[in-house]
Amino acid sequence: MSQPLKKRFEAKISYEPMSGCWLWTGATRQGYGAIKEVGKQLIAHRLSWTLVKDPISDEVELDHICRNRACVNPEHLRLATGSQNQWNTVKRRDNVSGFKGVELFEGKWRARIQAHGRRYSLGLFDSPELAHAAYREAAIRLHSGFANFG
Repeated sequence: MSQPLKKRFEAKISYEPMSGCWLWTGATRQGYGAIKEVGKQLIAHRLSWTLVKDPISDEVELDHICRNRACVNPEHLRLATGSQNQWNTVKRRDNVSGFKGVELFEGKWRARIQAHGRRYSLGLFDSPELAHAAYREAAIRLHSGFANFG
């Protein structure tokens, strides 16, 4: 018979004092911790939330405030809609501007943002820094507490 789930879960955590993250050291799936229980694979950060706070349905998403997929600290998680969870992402890997939401377009720097199922064009700018400033302002207004500047 295997150890109780909570004990197996706790054995797979490395506590990081500087960041406060509880890093998952067990198996992962797409960067997220995973643990099996009775033949079913559970997502570690969702299990952490359930063990410390409240059970959640499969339809509810959890956002990593720290943006570290390996973190299972429930204090670094918050309930989110799918859109809110997407807002708290970093800039794309193929981004050449260095700023989230800013891309080179026809010799100018274009700033765009998505919110509430719609993409907003924020204008064309002479520098990536100016475009980024427009993105930051829009993110604060449209994404509120989920705003992430990349």
